[in-house]
Amino acid sequence: MDRKLYPLSSAERLMYDMVTGFPRWPQILNISALLTLQAPIDFDILRQALELEYARNESLRLRFTEPAKDGLPRQYIVEKETASPQFLDLSGKSEEEAVAVLQRDAAEPFARVDSPMHAFTMVKMPDGYNGIYVKMDHMITDSSAIILMINDVMEVYCHLAFGTPLPHAPTSYLASLKRDLQREKDQKRLEADRAFWEHTLDLGEPIYTDIAGSRRLREAQMETHNPRLRAAFQETEKIDVGQYSYYLEPEPAARLQEFCRGQGISMDSLLMMAIRTYLSKVNGGMTDITVRHYLSRRASALNRFCGGVRIHMYPCRTVLGAQTGFLEGSRAIQQMQARIYRHADFDPLLLRKMMAKRFHHGENMTYEGVALTYQPLPLRLKNERISGLPYKVRWLTNGSEAQPLYLTVMHTTDFCLEFYCRYQKNTCSAKDVELFYYYLMRILFAVVEKPGRTIGDVISVV
Repeated sequence: MDRKLYPLSSAERLMYDMVTGFPRWPQILNISALLTLQAPIDFDILRQALELEYARNESLRLRFTEPAKDGLPRQYIVEKETASPQFLDLSGKSEEEAVAVLQRDAAEPFARVDSPMHAFTMVKMPDGYNGIYVKMDHMITDSSAIILMINDVMEVYCHLAFGTPLPHAPTSYLASLKRDLQREKDQKRLEADRAFWEHTLDLGEPIYTDIAGSRRLREAQMETHNPRLRAAFQETEKIDVGQYSYYLEPEPAARLQEFCRGQGISMDSLLMMAIRTYLSKVNGGMTDITVRHYLSRRASALNRFCGGVRIHMYPCRTVLGAQTGFLEGSRAIQQMQARIYRHADFDPLLLRKMMAKRFHHGENMTYEGVALTYQPLPLRLKNERISGLPYKVRWLTNGSEAQPLYLTVMHTTDFCLEFYCRYQKNTCSAKDVELFYYYLMRILFAVVEKPGRTIGDVISVV
């Protein structure tokens, strides 16, 4: 078959690196979500809507080849999707049993070569809830893209079922990819980005911290016979996932948002500051804290609606003493993030190699025990024909986690803040995660009550 092949973007290379880095966990890139409405659904029309989405959304028709000589696959887009939506009736089961069925499927990997990397299933769930279960591979999507895609599917469904206007089609994934690949060849931009990170690394070597204290760092020091080692080993074998969602109710969630507006800081920065304060607390008052931060590069209209994966991740390091004001620290993080955003197209894998070379350790080592994604875009149904119906959104795990703790903070449909914790059960315990959330809330609201508190004050009162 004659097909136009394209190299992987830096975001896709980042994801593919996870496939090769965790060979015992082929499902590690699976992302799954379930949207159900408590209402009858015409599944014939929903099938038409899903099939139309295949045609509208180029990223759903992505395929990948066998790895080439450089070890990386190439990608191409097929003209017509051959996969078809499936149907599953789980209405006779309990909620727990029905979710367990989907959860098992969410851990099944995709074929990676010349094969669809998505699966749409129309589902009937208990208690009259009906909708769609989506399983996709991170090579072709991220959480923001899934949210926008599901909203598009439901808008198309309403168009077909009720005659409401057909929404604008998603933008071209291929156009976005070509722009990314062209930017990667821009030597002037590349050198400016590299210079920024070289200057950042000039500040010295970070040190590893996580929510379970200094145990993993001490283990790495003992294993390498190097008591001055500041990095921990990346766990690649025992990465069974634990997960839990904590919900901050609408009133306190609104208080946090109002506090951020009043202080002129982003929710992202406030959350990052609270995380680093807790890490300082459980790591003996450590002042040097690094948190892994995920960025969804969707600032332009083209990139926002094109699908695909646009995630990059970078270390956000701050060195803040106990006498530093908490809000002062939050603003320092915000300024750091603003500088990183200006260089957000830099290849994260290249940065990892730069750090390994600079600080003389293997690439399979890390300074980051906690990762954060702040997802301000909730999966809210917009069409007036269905927006008033009761509905549920659930994210399902693939059974593995690449990081000790990955926290995603999301706005929910009922105006809560969801703190979705995924953690390596071999690295952190459920109790560690419970304490992390408990103290995170105490830290946040200690500052809401008295904004002038220092980091030391906050740690002492919580």
